[in-house]
Parts: sequence; C-alpha cells; structure tokens
Amino acid sequence: MRMPAVSAVPRAVTALLVPLILLAGLAVPTLVDAARGDDVAQPDGPEAEADVAPVLDTPPDHEAEHSDATLAAEQNGTAERTELKRRAIADAFGDVQAEISSQRPNLFAGGTLRGDPSGMPTLYIKGAADALVRDAVANAEIDINLVEGRARSWQELEAQSQRLGDELGAIGYQDFSTSFDEVTATLEATIIRRAGLPATAAAVRDELPAELRGAELTLID
Repeated sequence: MRMPAVSAVPRAVTALLVPLILLAGLAVPTLVDAARGDDVAQPDGPEAEADVAPVLDTPPDHEAEHSDATLAAEQNGTAERTELKRRAIADAFGDVQAEISSQRPNLFAGGTLRGDPSGMPTLYIKGAADALVRDAVANAEIDINLVEGRARSWQELEAQSQRLGDELGAIGYQDFSTSFDEVTATLEATIIRRAGLPATAAAVRDELPAELRGAELTLID
C-alpha cells in the first residue's frame, strides 16, 4: 500500500510503525493532579494508601471489534471470522514489530502483512538476526516468516528517503513525495514536472548523488 508524503513514509503495511492503527480498544489510564493552585495537605501512611482507589484496565470492547469486523467483511466480501482472524494476526505482528524496532532499531528493516489471513506476515532484518529477534519471533502468538540479510535498516531507509526529498528540493522541484518499499528496500519518488528542470527519470537521476540513483522515480504533469 503506497503512502506517499513529503517526508519518508514506508509503502508497505507496518506496524510501526505501525502499531498505531492496531491498538484500538486499549484503554489508557490517566492520573488527575490534585494540586489546582492551592497547597493541599496529603495524608501519610496506610490511611493515604487506603484512600487511593485502584486504577483498573478497561476490558477490550469485543462488541466494537465484531462491529468493525462485520463492516470490513461487507467491504471486502469476506466472512466476519476472516476479518477477526486478520485483525488478530495484525495485532500480534504489530507487537513483535514494536518490540524489535524499539530494542533493535539497527536490525529492524520493516515488515509486511499478507492480504490473505492464512498467509504468514514477514519480518525483515538487516544482516543477521540476534537472539532477541529470534526469541521474539519464536515466542509470538502467530507464525512469522523471518527474512534476514537486508542491506539497510528501516531507520536507514527512512533517512535516505528524507535525503532524497532534500535533493529533489535542491534541484528545484516543489511538488513531490518520497517513500520506500519495505519489501524491496527500494526508494521511490513521485515528482510533478516543472518548467526548466529535468523532465525524465533518467535526467533526474543524473542530478542525484550516486547512492540515491537507484531510486524509482515517477514524473507526472
């Protein structure tokens, strides 16, 4: 799924980044500050603890989940149970991606979900996976296809996509978007042509630094 923006945006479905869309239904408890401007005496000791009501997690809204699944099933022409399974896989995979991207940002290279819920999601890793990555995959609630040997991490792809945007702006283009494909680790840009500037992808590449010339460029009017 392409998600173009002026800044770097991964095209494939990710959690990360994920993780984001998939967490609907979780309640976040908040604490209210008792101090409103005047000093308020706070009791000490066991009495103070007894006066504090416990903060309880709100249980997931299963009715809302089923409602969402029903709507998705109608839109996609699938069964509700298929959409519920799809969501469960997305949630579990999002948890794995969040763990690895936060604890091993130098290794995490993205991930993709299969459109068919019967297919395994894929996790991409720069270089070789370490013990933490392998344990996260092995202990996941779902089966995950682990792909190692990527040349660049997600962070590096994002930085290069942003740099591509900077270079296009320096050439003189004003309307463009940059992104990257997590599946192929390819940089991408869509550029609106401007009078007096290179009008073909080959001509634009000639203006870019060597490390960015492998980007997939699309020019439109």
